[in-house]
Parts: sequence; structure tokens; C-alpha cells
Amino acid sequence: MIVTPHRKIFCAVDTPDLTRARDLAVMMRDAGCGIKLGLEFFASNGAAGMRDILRQMKPDRLED
Repeated sequence: MIVTPHRKIFCAVDTPDLTRARDLAVMMRDAGCGIKLGLEFFASNGAAGMRDILRQMKPDRLED
């Protein structure tokens, strides 16, 4: 399957471990995939954790 902007695969990242989430985000970025951060991640890491992950992803734009 060819991944295009219209057929992007997203992976749910829902771990309280910021380091693990960061590693998963980088793996997904390198594979051309997007991520969805879950409630467990947010409850443990808050907005600061989300900003950290977004810096790793270096998105051109944020997906809804």
C-alpha cells in the first residue's frame, strides 16, 4: 500500500511513559505515519508532554 497525504496511517500512542511515547512518535514519523496521543498519555504528561511529542514529529500542520 502506498501512503499518500490522503491515505495516511495513524497510530495511537497511549502510554504514561514520555520516553516510550517519544520513541514511538519518532518511529511513526520515520515510517511516514501520524500519531494520536491518548488520554492516559495526556493525564500523565499534560500539555508539556504533548508539546514535547509535537516537537519530535515536526508537523507541517496538525491533523484534527
